[in-house]
Amino acid sequence: MNKHVISVDMGGTNIRVGVVNQYGEVKKKRSMLTNAHLGKESVVERLIALIQDMHKSCIQEYEIIGLSLAVPGPYDVNSGVFYNPPNLPGWDRFHFRDIIEKHLNIPIYIINDANAAVLGEYIYGAGADNKIRHLVYLTLGTGVGSGAIINGELLLGSRGFAPEFGHMTIDKNGPVCNCGNVGCLEALVSGTAISKLIRGKIGNGDASILNDMCNRKINQINAEMVAEAAENGDRLALSVIKEAGSNLGIGLVNIIHSFDPEIIVFGGGLSASLGMMMPSIKSEISQRVMNNQKDKVKLVVSKIEENVALLGASSVFFDAMKNEKQN
Repeated sequence: MNKHVISVDMGGTNIRVGVVNQYGEVKKKRSMLTNAHLGKESVVERLIALIQDMHKSCIQEYEIIGLSLAVPGPYDVNSGVFYNPPNLPGWDRFHFRDIIEKHLNIPIYIINDANAAVLGEYIYGAGADNKIRHLVYLTLGTGVGSGAIINGELLLGSRGFAPEFGHMTIDKNGPVCNCGNVGCLEALVSGTAISKLIRGKIGNGDASILNDMCNRKINQINAEMVAEAAENGDRLALSVIKEAGSNLGIGLVNIIHSFDPEIIVFGGGLSASLGMMMPSIKSEISQRVMNNQKDKVKLVVSKIEENVALLGASSVFFDAMKNEKQN
């Protein structure tokens, strides 16, 4: 019987749980809203219940050998502690791994969600042909997550925090980010940033079809609605999308200069809007990147985005089990 793990992709908006085998096949999936505003106790209680329910429903059908979790950062993989994750308010210094291990009697491995995503993309997606050795993955959603494969190895840093491309400073006079810094990439290009920016513009009297789309309840405007309005020709929405693309392009130039990747892969809910952003992205790269890097880096949208973090997290678990046996 093939071995399987229960793999969890825990995002700021949604939590996805799947059963994955060692060949990267996702056999079962379930999901729920994170509802981070309800507090960490509520999120963890519902997460544990979902994992237990999944385990109970499939244990007769599959050999379950462990649990892998992809979680938002910053998360210290050595101590199992969160450090003020921007999209999980109230989770600072939260001993997450201890709580999970206390309630689940099963081997557990936890990794940053963007690192899981870049591993999934490298093994099963854009890097699967084994020719690519330098790959960067950006998750554009509630926040901006990031992972990097450098010379075929996952970039982790000393405590598993690297790389936080979403929190590089793009505009020193920019908006305050949820991390506490000012002008972060995440504060300028994430879904949260886009919806916040356009709400402010509409609140100041700028015209947009979004007023009708939200029945003039502008606090209900989200990034998906902005993208829809832009696709329908709304000038304000399109200008905000283009501005986000320009800021993203500046961030990509910094990444290209720092890490010299062969390919940058985009995932997350906002990746569907990349077509509208791309002219602005490419314009900034063309203007700012050093001549030796011009037209050298491929920009693509993930083809496995729906399962990429589940696949990456499960691969880490299977690799850890393999290494334990070898040692």
